[in-house]
Amino acid sequence: MIKGAIGIVGLGVVMWAVGCGTHSGIGTLGMGGEMGLGGQVVGMGGQVEGTGGTAMGGQMEGTGGTGMGGQVEGTGGTGMGGAIPGIGGQRASCPPVPSAIGTAKTLTFAAPTDYSTGAGAFEVTTGDLNGDGKLDLLLLDQTAGIRIMFNKGDGTFNGPADLGYPGGGRVVVGDIDGNGQTDIVQLTSSGVSVILNKGNAAFAPAVNYVVGYQSVALVLGDLNGDGKLDVAVADQGGINSGADVGILMNTGGGTFVAGNYPVANIPNAIAIGDLDNDCIPDLALAGPAGVSVLVNRGDGSFSSATNFAYGTSGTSIAIGDLNGDGQLDIVEGMDGVANVLINHGYASFNAPIVYTATCTPTTSNGVPGQPLVLADLNGDGRPDLLNLESYCGGLTVLPNHGDGSFPASLNFPTAPPTPAWIATGDLNGDGRPDVAVVSHDYSVGSELRVLINASH
Repeated sequence: MIKGAIGIVGLGVVMWAVGCGTHSGIGTLGMGGEMGLGGQVVGMGGQVEGTGGTAMGGQMEGTGGTGMGGQVEGTGGTGMGGAIPGIGGQRASCPPVPSAIGTAKTLTFAAPTDYSTGAGAFEVTTGDLNGDGKLDLLLLDQTAGIRIMFNKGDGTFNGPADLGYPGGGRVVVGDIDGNGQTDIVQLTSSGVSVILNKGNAAFAPAVNYVVGYQSVALVLGDLNGDGKLDVAVADQGGINSGADVGILMNTGGGTFVAGNYPVANIPNAIAIGDLDNDCIPDLALAGPAGVSVLVNRGDGSFSSATNFAYGTSGTSIAIGDLNGDGQLDIVEGMDGVANVLINHGYASFNAPIVYTATCTPTTSNGVPGQPLVLADLNGDGRPDLLNLESYCGGLTVLPNHGDGSFPASLNFPTAPPTPAWIATGDLNGDGRPDVAVVSHDYSVGSELRVLINASH
């Protein structure tokens, strides 16, 4: 049913220019939310766990990655809305060109629509799973497994349909085997499960791959420049194995070869994007010891991790060009807090600037909200920052001032009980990124709220 309207918040007009060029390509850049014919993130491969890319198959934003048929963001939260177009996080041209800011619209959401999702839904993502050109909602449910809510065509959705696969943990979508259909890749207790879409949301049996121990997050991207979507997985390790990044290199047809790269910082989340301006996607990790960056050598292998932002801690991470200078920046987030690292060239970053949500706390069980997402909600060409504040029971939006700073937060209520996961994308086909938030409590159940962007 439809519940009360969300207040209108004026953002004013922000004018800020740095040049006249714009990025173009098949990958991760976007003027706003997810847009595209298929999933979050745009391009032929790259996550974004989301934000900024545009392409046939995803959010029209994308953080360092996009995918031709689905969201290519990953677990832990990556957002869309500022990465540069390219194939899987690669840039369409180098060096990058700065982009001018547009005129911000007044940020408004239409009256929210709430959907009952059953007892156990804890994660949501977007992707065109039946090939009709509309973004559907993919749910992970601890009881029912993977479920799809098909888009009716206007940004409203049918009730969840079970696919018959276990819920597992964390999921991304993209065209893995190159047949133009949006496939599903998810973490399992033993590694990564690849579920190929045969067409019209008919899926093949899952194929499982072993990566590392205690996998917690994953992203898709073309890591070696062969035009195929590869998989990068953040592994926390254990007593007998250290933390690492597991790489599944796509050999064609949706089959993979595995490799691993040790990291000192135990990761909670992973994002993909070209951080050093060489037209090849790199990887960034968020963890209790800050942010780590693994630079791609050019063939899908990676140099040792370089660590930034010690003293910060994050459960989610996003990549996007926050200030329009052509460099991809990093945002590390946790419940109600965002640490912004501005890239001042070739994967070197300024000290983090901390932004905290401002709201009046409500009763909460303290379930941490994930992920942090970047999306250009107000149409000014700069990604805004979306986070969940579980203690305030809602969605926090920090509008980008235009220079990569986020001076004030806006708060929008989500469905009870506690907000747990954000997905963005153009759900009603009007060219603006919309928002879906799953709220979850193991003792109460789950509910989904869809917020249609009505900015003007």
